[in-house]
Amino acid sequence: MLQHFLLKPVQRLPQYRLLLQDYLKNLDQNDDDFENTVNALRVVEDVASKAESFIKNEVESVGFFIIPVLSFSKVHL
Repeated sequence: MLQHFLLKPVQRLPQYRLLLQDYLKNLDQNDDDFENTVNALRVVEDVASKAESFIKNEVESVGFFIIPVLSFSKVHL
């Protein structure tokens, strides 16, 4: 049951991604927050990608199959 609790923080990453994408849609490229928001979105995507790879490697090392929890595309502006 512990593994279910360990996934919770990883499952929040898609929520952060969606939040940042929605916020970015409402920003003008000249807004003060625009560049920082783009950078934050890239960080969230990078962390999610690394977390997914780590989870996949760990699960494969113990002989289990995992369905990717995170699916991220690159920032599209």
